Amino acid sequence: PNLAKEVADRNYKFQNLDYKGNSYSESQCLYIFCKYVLKVNGNDDSPIAVKSISKAPNPDADDLSQEISKSDYLSMAKRIVSFIDNNGAAPNYVGIDGAGSKDLSPDKLLYLYAQIVLNYGVTGDLPQSVEI
Repeated sequence: PNLAKEVADRNYKFQNLDYKGNSYSESQCLYIFCKYVLKVNGNDDSPIAVKSISKAPNPDADDLSQEISKSDYLSMAKRIVSFIDNNGAAPNYVGIDGAGSKDLSPDKLLYLYAQIVLNYGVTGDLPQSVEI
């Protein structure tokens, strides 16, 4: 949650963010937040290994304001982590209901997952939905 606050304090835009002696890119923060949400949901308190992650090569999405349900943001987090693990880069976009739809860009995803982590830091529970 403290890293998410640092990201929010920079209005979700930065090249590199220095946090506790480490430097993180936006793509690395997205990965960390997605892994964190999945670990919290699975009651897994093991550390998150942070690796080099490239920016999305061609970000493109509709980025419509909407409410994202817990089941949808958990599904997206799994797809994002899998994509980054397989490709070493953030995805250009992620569909809310499934693959193929250009619903959310990496910037909007960073905002979404930072909000989820911040909410968890305050309440101790993952939110049932998030408005973006």
